[in-house]
Amino acid sequence: MTPPIITGNVDNYAPIGISAANFLRLRTSGNFTISGLIAPVPVSNQAIFICNVGLNQIIFKDNDAGSTAANRFLLGGNKTVQINEGIILIYDKTSLRWRSPANNI
Repeated sequence: MTPPIITGNVDNYAPIGISAANFLRLRTSGNFTISGLIAPVPVSNQAIFICNVGLNQIIFKDNDAGSTAANRFLLGGNKTVQINEGIILIYDKTSLRWRSPANNI
């Protein structure tokens, strides 16, 4: 799915249709941060590939208090996704956080 362009930093990002998505194409109007992604409902181990199809960087903030605890990322540090790069996120229904399989758990 390709939601509308992101025009600022986002907490608790919740594009319409995210609960059924496994591929998300994001665009931003500047180098912005996302501090959390809405948790799946019902809670499940949902996996999603997020691809930056825009012209700016997208920074995923690690365990940032700007988002509700259950919507936060546990990434081992902030992750910057460059133009035409992506990140895979899996919702860990035990710890109630989004994780990336590229990091030690």
